[in-house]
Amino acid sequence: MVVTTTGIGHEGTYAPRTPATLSVGTWSHTYEVGPGTPLRLSVVRGDHNGIVVGLAYQQDIDVYYDFSSNRIGLANR
Repeated sequence: MVVTTTGIGHEGTYAPRTPATLSVGTWSHTYEVGPGTPLRLSVVRGDHNGIVVGLAYQQDIDVYYDFSSNRIGLANR
């Protein structure tokens, strides 16, 4: 997962099994990132806020891409 923020970015690696929560609307899920997990998280400073979620994070959710409405939907399986 790559997070771009106008706030403070994170430099370096995360401690083993650091919890990271992804929230979209009322849905949220906490993942463990860092050494000892198959998941990686990168937080960088940019001129806009955004997030790119990789395939590993999407294993437990269904993702619906509605390109005509410029929306993405998430649901638990």
